[in-house]
Amino acid sequence: SSSADGQDERSALRAWFEDRSDIYMGAVICLNVVFVYAELERTGAQAGADLGATSGGRWPDVEVAFSVIANIFAVTFLLELFLKVYFERGSLVCQGGQLQKLNIFD
Repeated sequence: SSSADGQDERSALRAWFEDRSDIYMGAVICLNVVFVYAELERTGAQAGADLGATSGGRWPDVEVAFSVIANIFAVTFLLELFLKVYFERGSLVCQGGQLQKLNIFD
């Protein structure tokens, strides 16, 4: 009975992951794009200020924040990859006897 309960929990978690993971990860990717854009803006403004092309352009104390946020995104993407491999196993690269060539990049 205990192993059956564990199996039910596992299949429920797998169903939840398969239904919602693409939507959540798509949102995370969009959020990551916003942060990458902001970081590029900061880098460009700082480069302009260093060259004397613009006045100001300094964003104090955000370098650490951008680094922390980038690491959070990296861990999130890595966790999603591990969960996808765990739940989908062989079906990630092969379905119905056919090799899923583009899924190899996941």
